[in-house]
Amino acid sequence: MAGAVADLTTRVLEKALDCTAVQHRVAVSNLANIETPGYTARRVTF
Repeated sequence: MAGAVADLTTRVLEKALDCTAVQHRVAVSNLANIETPGYTARRVTF
């Protein structure tokens, strides 16, 4: 039983880190293109 809880916790934490990585990549892209004419900033919503 404890192993199942640990596995679920690990999977949830992995997904949370994946989401944070996506938010980071979008923010970096927005900053890198801040002065690019016609660039539309992207947003991440969950």
